[in-house]
Amino acid sequence: MNPLQSQAGFTLLEMVVALALSALVSLIGAMALGAGADFYKRSELRLHNHADLRATERTLRVEWATRTGNVQLTGDAVEFDTATPVSDAIPPGLARVRYSCLPNGGLGFMLVHKTIPIDDDEKVGVTGAKTSKPPMDESNIASPKSVELLKGLSVCKISALSSQVNQSGKNIPTWLESWNTKDIPPQLLRLKLVSASGELPNIVFVAQR
Repeated sequence: MNPLQSQAGFTLLEMVVALALSALVSLIGAMALGAGADFYKRSELRLHNHADLRATERTLRVEWATRTGNVQLTGDAVEFDTATPVSDAIPPGLARVRYSCLPNGGLGFMLVHKTIPIDDDEKVGVTGAKTSKPPMDESNIASPKSVELLKGLSVCKISALSSQVNQSGKNIPTWLESWNTKDIPPQLLRLKLVSASGELPNIVFVAQR
């Protein structure tokens, strides 16, 4: 027998090793592609959430800066009148806005913004002639003037800064999740959010008056 012919081709063991190495390389490549796609998806979601958060911050900052009249706060919702409503669904001028933390169908919470036109009789309240407000009603939260600002929140809380007197008679700044409409409106409002990626920095808003 020709010695060269006996050495031609691969042995069964070599074929098995080659197939095993090919399968291993393919597996590593698939894992790398999957990890890259997952990273891209998470990065895209993070950028999208960041853009929504910045838009929410701008909206609330503008409206809270010119808040007028009374403020009603329940911890998961705040309602107040503003001279600069951001929504283009109503004519320019004084309007009532509501920010609500609502359940999102078992997927945590969502922050919803609602703009409510104010009747002429209620506009008089800005000067102090009428100060009463109807209680907050979420039954028509899905009207065309409602906008979903943020979704997928595991925590959504709204609070306002107040000075509480301790046992020593000193005023201690305290964040409250409820506010009586008969009290002087707070100057500072805080939004506490926790998303799927973790807790977000607290955002504090300042009223001009």
